[in-house]
Amino acid sequence: KTLKTIHPVNYLDAIGENIADVGGTSSDLFETMSLTLATAVILGSKIHKVPYIGTSLPFAIISTGTLGCTAVCYKVRCFEKDTARQIRRSLQCNLFGVIILVQGAVFGYSYLHW
Repeated sequence: KTLKTIHPVNYLDAIGENIADVGGTSSDLFETMSLTLATAVILGSKIHKVPYIGTSLPFAIISTGTLGCTAVCYKVRCFEKDTARQIRRSLQCNLFGVIILVQGAVFGYSYLHW
């Protein structure tokens, strides 16, 4: 059906379902990330000889990743003249940049506390 022939109630129902799907996925992702962070902090405090290093490393990893993702959001190429392949390639390159940034931060953090 096209937008002109669909009833407004059905259209709003479809929008509401999409919003609920995105909200549910986001809450699941947040729950997984919180549990993973809590587990990493508990294990880091029990295993590491110096507990503050083991407990702060997961926070350093997540904060570096968050800052990196925020920074590369401004570098995504998304113009009307760009094709889907060019936009996808831009996103992939930016994700690779964030991975390198996070791995560099983890290596530097671990090296400084070694």
